[in-house]
Amino acid sequence: MIDRTNGKLVRAESYAKVSWSKEKDASGRPVPAKESSPTPEGNRVCPGAAGATNWMSPTYDPQTKLFYVTAREQCDVFSTAPQPYESSHAYYGSAYFPNDDAAPFYGALRAIDPDTGKIKWEWKHPSPTWSGVLSTAGGVVFTGDAEGNFIALDAASGKPLWHFQCGASVYSSPMTYAVGGKQYVAVAAGTALFAFGLP
Repeated sequence: MIDRTNGKLVRAESYAKVSWSKEKDASGRPVPAKESSPTPEGNRVCPGAAGATNWMSPTYDPQTKLFYVTAREQCDVFSTAPQPYESSHAYYGSAYFPNDDAAPFYGALRAIDPDTGKIKWEWKHPSPTWSGVLSTAGGVVFTGDAEGNFIALDAASGKPLWHFQCGASVYSSPMTYAVGGKQYVAVAAGTALFAFGLP
């Protein structure tokens, strides 16, 4: 958390499993642990290459005073992969693979209290998801999952209220809009766009 008036650090807390860093510097940046570097045998690192979250939109609800974010609980094994440098060719010097031997991967929608940095509640997905999050003034949070479910949750408690099977993974962020005084919620899944009218 950064103070928007001066850019100074307020708090830095992990909201997903992190194994590559055990401390943060004065600016809140994680300090890499020496033992987390890739090795020839492979080194398990959490989160994996996709990160704990990525481009998925988070949201803040001024009524609940909670910050909602998609979290990916997934670890990868990083190993060195020596290769000669060739001009104009991709050069990585390492490789990573899913850590299939560890505990099952999963995704979660997490509600974080910005005042403490603590997770107030979470909704677990069967697998890591790429869906963004939408909160509304009606006290509802919307998200999706890789299994194709579009889900509405109570913003204060995380209790599931409704879901719809879209038939394809939800990799987008839900949005809301109004036409003629009626509110709608829309989300893209696969090659389809779904719009739902609210009562």
